[in-house]
Amino acid sequence: MSVYIYKSEECMTGSLPFSISKGEFKAGHEVKIHKHEFIELVYITSGKSTHYINDISYEANSGDIVFVNYNETHRIVANEPLVYYNLFVKPEYISEKLADAETIYDVFSFFIMGNYFDESVKNA
Repeated sequence: MSVYIYKSEECMTGSLPFSISKGEFKAGHEVKIHKHEFIELVYITSGKSTHYINDISYEANSGDIVFVNYNETHRIVANEPLVYYNLFVKPEYISEKLADAETIYDVFSFFIMGNYFDESVKNA
């Protein structure tokens, strides 16, 4: 089975290294398995969904954030009508330490420590 890879140019407009968008799915909608070249944070504002990341399922409800690292296979199933916001970030904009985070605790520890941006971006 081939897995589609979304390129940054397809999903991110303008010159900024990140993009924010709002999305909605009807109950039962399924996003097919794919990967992308950027990091994705999905903030669920209403509804329930199941996110499959590298073949592991995660239930996400209103108020939850789902972190998908770049080049990870994932798909989404909307269990109820779903409203969400996506934050896409180019990995080169993020510190290598954060881009290689394996858990949400790793992500938050970088934000608390203040090492989340690449030094070249912070000093630009």
